[in-house]
Parts: sequence; structure tokens; C-alpha cells
Amino acid sequence: MLHQFKFPEVEGLAHKDMKLLRYYVVEQQKVNEGDPIAFVDLGIVTVDVPAEKEGIVKTLHVPVGGIFQCGDPVYTLITYSDSEATRSVTRWEYKTIPVGETGLFGDNGVDTNALKTKLDSLGREGWELVTGIDTNIASEKPGNMVLVLKRRTWQ
Repeated sequence: MLHQFKFPEVEGLAHKDMKLLRYYVVEQQKVNEGDPIAFVDLGIVTVDVPAEKEGIVKTLHVPVGGIFQCGDPVYTLITYSDSEATRSVTRWEYKTIPVGETGLFGDNGVDTNALKTKLDSLGREGWELVTGIDTNIASEKPGNMVLVLKRRTWQ
């Protein structure tokens, strides 16, 4: 079931431009009722926009820095009834990243700061590191690592 949040009519804000400053979530991320979704500038005050229901973020409608008005959609959630939730099957998508192609190796081995930055960036997109595989495990030449990441999908 889809649930679209439209910014509510607020006295004094009708037909006024508001600005979306940042999202706290990414598409495909699970949220609980009340979790903050976005941070917006109403022109007179800044506020968090909470999740009205528990679900999965399907669409973030307003780009960061974008302007919107009361009644405009901000986000859409995929929600499930209790019976649907018990029948649903967890689905994953996977991503592999050859470490040698990422610039994460320096002259002295792994650049841990670059690795952290890369993993933090992927984490904000919903990716979770599952494992690293040495593709040359049977040879004497180490260092050809492939990172395997996963994130939940909702179809």
C-alpha cells in the first residue's frame, strides 16, 4: 500500500514557498512512525517532517534545496498491513566493488580513511558491507579484493 505525505495546509503559510534543507533518509530505507524524514525551512522557522506511518521510503519528491508549498507531496512510503507484513519476503540487491579500482590502496596498503569515506557514502545510500573476497586466494599474489555489499529492496 502506498502512503503519500503532502505538506499540510498551515495558517499563514498558504501559497508561501518553503525550502527542503536536507533528508535524513534515502529511498528504500525503512522508517518507523515519527522518525524524521526531512528538515525544512518554512521561512519563519525550521522543522523536521516526521514519518506519518511505518514503512519503506519509496520516493523523495522534493530535491534537496528545492522549493515547495503546502499541499505538495514531500515523500511516499510503502506501507504494509499486519497480514501483508507476515507474508512479505525479504529481498536483497547486491553490489560488488573491486577494491583495486577504487583508489583505496596506497603505497602502504589500504588507505583506511578513503575506505571509511567510501563505506560511509554507500551506507547513506542504504548499502551494507557483507564481506570482502580475495580473488587471488589460491595464488601467492594478495590484494585483489572485491567488496560485497547488500541492501534491502521492496518490490
